[in-house]
Amino acid sequence: MVRLLLIPAFAVINHARGGGAWLGVSALLEKLPGRSILYAAPLSALLAWPVLGWSDALIFGLTYLLWGIPEWGRWYTLNREPRSISGAPGRWAAILERYADQIPIGQMIDPATGQKRNDYACFTIRNTALLGPLAFVFPWLVLLGPVQTVAYEIGHRIKHPGGIPLCELLFGTMIGAALALVA
Repeated sequence: MVRLLLIPAFAVINHARGGGAWLGVSALLEKLPGRSILYAAPLSALLAWPVLGWSDALIFGLTYLLWGIPEWGRWYTLNREPRSISGAPGRWAAILERYADQIPIGQMIDPATGQKRNDYACFTIRNTALLGPLAFVFPWLVLLGPVQTVAYEIGHRIKHPGGIPLCELLFGTMIGAALALVA
């Protein structure tokens, strides 16, 4: 029964990692040095510890940190906003876009540039690759990459623009459910 508390706990942690706008913690987070992922990752490991044990919880926390640090703001709107809102892509993001934008499922023609674009593929590949170390804990946890794309799509369909906090809460809920119900 205590495991079920992981579901709302991870919803809150993941939302706080993203800035915490809806839960009113953004003002508090802005006072802390560094990025919020630096606080969310150790907290996620601590919460996962009773369910996974210390070694797997450590892998979980480090993977959460690895997943949360690199850029992803270019793709999280899933083709709903121009990529230019996040500036030029970093080196690895440009490489990913060069190849993932050619995947036809989810592809669109960007009205601003006239180029093929596939935020669904970029977002899913990025998240699945960075969540890959979770396969050392439970192989099926690597599915959290595609699940994140689904969570963000649902969040955007419910509220867009401005649905990112909802997307963060939904994905955090899915992380908590994966740990609480299946791990």
